[in-house]
Amino acid sequence: MHARKLLCLLLSALLAVTLLAACGGSNFSKDAMTAVNAIQDTIEFETDSQLTKALQDALADNIQTSDVRDAMLSDQNLQSLLISGYRLDVFAVKSDSAKAAAESIAQNIASITAGKQSEGKLAMVLADNGYYYAAVLTWRDASSGGSDDDEPLTPPEVTGITVEIPEGSVAGTLNISNLTFTATYSNGTTKAIPSSDLQYSCTPELSQEGTFQKAGTYTLTITYDGKTFTETIEVKGDPAKPFTWLIDEQGKLYIPSGATSFGSNGNYYFSGNDDLVTLDLSGTDIESIRTWEFYNCPNLTTVIWGEKLKSVGSSAFAGCTSLKEVTINGTSDIQMDSDIFASCESLEKVTFAGNIKSIPDSMFYNALSLVSVNLGNIDTIGTTAFAYCEKLETVLGSNLTNIGSSAFSGCSALTNIDLSNAVSIDISAFYNCGKLTKLDLSSVETIGQQAFSMNPYSGPAPAITDVRFGEQVSKISNSAFGNAFADSKVNIYYGDGSKEAADKLQTPIGFNPYGIEVTWRSYEDGDSVF
Repeated sequence: MHARKLLCLLLSALLAVTLLAACGGSNFSKDAMTAVNAIQDTIEFETDSQLTKALQDALADNIQTSDVRDAMLSDQNLQSLLISGYRLDVFAVKSDSAKAAAESIAQNIASITAGKQSEGKLAMVLADNGYYYAAVLTWRDASSGGSDDDEPLTPPEVTGITVEIPEGSVAGTLNISNLTFTATYSNGTTKAIPSSDLQYSCTPELSQEGTFQKAGTYTLTITYDGKTFTETIEVKGDPAKPFTWLIDEQGKLYIPSGATSFGSNGNYYFSGNDDLVTLDLSGTDIESIRTWEFYNCPNLTTVIWGEKLKSVGSSAFAGCTSLKEVTINGTSDIQMDSDIFASCESLEKVTFAGNIKSIPDSMFYNALSLVSVNLGNIDTIGTTAFAYCEKLETVLGSNLTNIGSSAFSGCSALTNIDLSNAVSIDISAFYNCGKLTKLDLSSVETIGQQAFSMNPYSGPAPAITDVRFGEQVSKISNSAFGNAFADSKVNIYYGDGSKEAADKLQTPIGFNPYGIEVTWRSYEDGDSVF
C-alpha cells in the first residue's frame, strides 16, 4: 500500500516537472512581450510557439548569439515566416530572474523598432548557461526597402537526398520504411525526412508492402519539396543462408558473404540458367567453380574471376553462347581443368589480370568470335587451348615459353603474337595460321612436326617470309614448316649466316628447306626485321 502511494507521488512530481519545462519558454516569452510592449508603441509584439521551439532547438548546440541566429535561419519550420519579410534578431542577457531579463531585453528590442511595421513576434528562453535568450521577428523597414540585411530571405533549396540502409539489413526483410532519408539544402544544412513525407518509385519494383525482396542494385526515384532525385542502393542477401543464391533484375548474381563455393551435394545450380547475365567474383571469397557449374547459360555475357579462386572444373562455362568478355584473376597455383570456355561462340575478348601462369587444354577451343587475348603473365599454353578460334588476331604477352600441340591450330586470322621467349613449340601448334609472316624464334630449343605448316589442299596460302633462330635451337622436326613459306622463299637468320651455319641448322638440328629458296642471313641482321 505504501509502495503504491509512493509511486503515485513520484509520478505526480515527474508530471509537474515535465509541465514546468514545457511551459517555461512560453512564460518567459510572455514576460518579454509584456515588458517590450510597455516601453514602445511602434510594434505590437506577440509570442510565437514556432519561434520558441526554433530558439530552444538552436540553443541545444550554440551559445553565441550569432551562432544561435544562424541555426534558427536554417530551421525549416521558420522558413514561411522568414521569406514573408520578417527579420530575425537574437539577444542574450545574464540575470537572476526572468522579469529582470525581460526588462533588459525589452530595452534592446526597443532600439530596433524604429521604422518597422506594426507587427512582431518574440520568444524568450532560459538556457543551461544561465543566460536568457530572446529571438525577435520584426518586419523590415517600412520605408524605401531598408538595409540589405533587412531584405526577406530566400529559402534554402533542397539540393540532394541521401539514403542509408541500416547495418545488417538483408533482402526479404528490409523495408522502405527502414531506410534513412536525409535532405541536403543549399545553405549547407541537412534534415532527416520520414519516408512518409516523400514520394518515391523503385526499379526493380518493391513488394506491395514496400519490401526489397531480392538482393541486388535498386534505383530509387525520390520526389521531395518539389524536386526529384535519383539514388542507387545495394541490398545484400542473407549471409546466414549461404546457399540462397539470388539473381537481381539486371541478371547479376549476388554472392553471399563468406561463401567459398557454389551449391552443394553435386547439384549444379546455374547450369542452363537463363536469368544469369553477369558473374562478377571479384572481391568475393569464392575459391572453387566445379565442373559444368555454369555450362550452357544462354544469356551470360560477362564473367570476372575472383582473386581467391583456387580451382575451376572442366567445361565450367562451356557452351555459354552469349558470353562476350572474360577477365581471369587468380594465383599462380590455381588448378584449372580442360574446356573451361570451350564453344563460347560469341566470346570476343579475354584478359588475364591475375598471376596465373598457364592455360589448360582446350580452354578456349572453338571460340569462334574471339579477336584478342591479353596473356598477362602466362608462360605455358596447353593443347588446343585456342584451336579453331578463326577470328583471333592479336595475342598480347611476352612471357610465352611453352606452347602445346595444336594450341593455335586453325587460327587463320592470327597476325600478332610474341614468340621471342618461346622455348618449346609442340606439334601443329600454329597449323594453318595463314597470317603469320615473321617469326622471331630466338629462344626456341625444339619445334614439333607441322608446328607452322599449312594444309596444301584446303589451308590458307603460305605467308611466312622471315624466321630467326637462336644458337640454342636443338631440334626442328620434319615438316615443321611444311608449305609455310610465301612463294616458296624465306629469309633465315641464324648464326653468322654462313654456309657452315646453314649446314648446322639443317644437320643435325633438322631444318628442312627442301624445295625452298632460302636467303641465309646473320642473326644480327634480324634486329631491324623483328
